Amino acid sequence: MKKYIISILLKTTFISLALNIVVLYIFIENQPVDHNRMRCDMSGIAYVLVIAQHILLILLSLPIFLNLKKMVLQNYWWSLFSFFGLHLVTIIYSAITTNIELSPFLLIGLLFYIILYFYFIKFRQRFAIKHN
Repeated sequence: MKKYIISILLKTTFISLALNIVVLYIFIENQPVDHNRMRCDMSGIAYVLVIAQHILLILLSLPIFLNLKKMVLQNYWWSLFSFFGLHLVTIIYSAITTNIELSPFLLIGLLFYIILYFYFIKFRQRFAIKHN
């Protein structure tokens, strides 16, 4: 099961990262040409921020390994919280304590959350202990 959890994290990260970089590339290339931007093109920093956010998402996903414990694996809500709990706490904390707009970060992470939820459903179907 440990290998399966690691594969969930890796697949989710790489699929989400690749799709986010493609979307970001399309978005940047469709911007109107600005001659002032030609002197100092900082569009590359957007790619770095996307990669940095995915590293943060991986670190926040590490409680998935709590599903190796039988108590967490048997309970749907504990298992769901181990997949998404730290993500939710971080989003709420950031929304309360910062004045920056969180929508760009949520949109970048949205694809990660959708893919992770898909793998959460597959994980629950495969490893959840059935009660009669």
